[in-house]
Amino acid sequence: MQLTPNLNLKKPEGTDVVDIADLNENTDKLDTEVAKLASTTTPGRMSAADKTKLDNATNAATASTLVQRDASGRFKAAAPAAADDVARRQEVTDHADLKATTGGGYGHTTLVDSTSSVATDKAATANAVKQAFDQASRVAVNILPIGMNLDDVIAPGFYRLQTSHSNNPHIACEYGNMLVVRGGSDTITQLVFAYSDPTYTYIRCGNPPQVSTPTGLYSAWAPLVTSKGTTFIGNVEMSPGTGLYLGNMVGLVGKTTNGSNTLLAHVNDQNVSIFGGIGIPSGIHSSAVPTWYNGAVMRNLIHDGGGQTINGITTFGNITVNGLGLFAGASGEMEAVSGQTVTLEVRSNSTTSDAFMSFHIPNNFACHFGLDANTQRLQIGGWSMGTNSYKIWDQRGLFVSTTPHANPQVGDIWIDTST
Repeated sequence: MQLTPNLNLKKPEGTDVVDIADLNENTDKLDTEVAKLASTTTPGRMSAADKTKLDNATNAATASTLVQRDASGRFKAAAPAAADDVARRQEVTDHADLKATTGGGYGHTTLVDSTSSVATDKAATANAVKQAFDQASRVAVNILPIGMNLDDVIAPGFYRLQTSHSNNPHIACEYGNMLVVRGGSDTITQLVFAYSDPTYTYIRCGNPPQVSTPTGLYSAWAPLVTSKGTTFIGNVEMSPGTGLYLGNMVGLVGKTTNGSNTLLAHVNDQNVSIFGGIGIPSGIHSSAVPTWYNGAVMRNLIHDGGGQTINGITTFGNITVNGLGLFAGASGEMEAVSGQTVTLEVRSNSTTSDAFMSFHIPNNFACHFGLDANTQRLQIGGWSMGTNSYKIWDQRGLFVSTTPHANPQVGDIWIDTST
């Protein structure tokens, strides 16, 4: 069974069984649809009355019909009264002659290029606006009177200094320049520049009585550091990961607690000396042996240049080296040398502990080799060998002869060479 696209009337096919109910349903749908008339919101069929109104539409105004037209087909309307009424030519003409006013009235105005006009019924062109902006952007430089107190210079802007100014940070700044930064608030910042030497550049800020209520103070003048150099008092704090590059500076001088100068560091050719509080250099980096001071005692630093003598016992933690060369510090036969004058000494940390070193082939084999505290004999063992220790025989327990040893001990070995 198929359905029509508009009214969904049933259209039986050849194999469909059609009864009287299907026919009645189609008939009811047609009867309902025929009676539907169009409204202002719903489409439908036109009634005879509506058709009559349409046919009777003329040039004369007729309520609920088309708009009024004259013999030439022009639209006609009465003078507008409501906000949504149609404006006529008369209203358009009247508006064309209406001038804009400063009192808020809407209307037309005249464009002018003048940047100095004071007219209230003229409008500036884009060109006039740009010229006025350029003129306003130019910075005016004010020349201060001789002897004027710089505390009283509070208007933001650029100023040319002269002589004898009160609260001038330095005499070198006379005839220099001054920048005042103040956004109309109760705080102010002043910058003063010398006219010929950037060494003398100063800044101060605050909320002095000239700009603030309740009154505060100007800060002290502080010098700005430039590559030309300056003298200032205070700490310089560097951020982590940064440093202070001294360039070709030949000396770094500080002050002690009593205010006297003391040399902290000195650069001379390739030598760098770092000085302690007592004036003794704590480090010298040059072609000579690098040194440091423990109090007033000079110590040598180990370096790769060689030619150094390091005395005393030095304790190291774990150190990994690619190669280690040990050169004899003693001469003669080893049985004739005593004490700590040998090339290499492996010492235990107590009289009951073994003195040994380790040999390690990574992922292969490892063991210890050294002197056993109990037997006073060389032994090998441990690590890859587990908790085992094996004696290494020497001439004290290994006898090679034709006759047995006269006083053999447990563990001694006799190799008979009689046959």
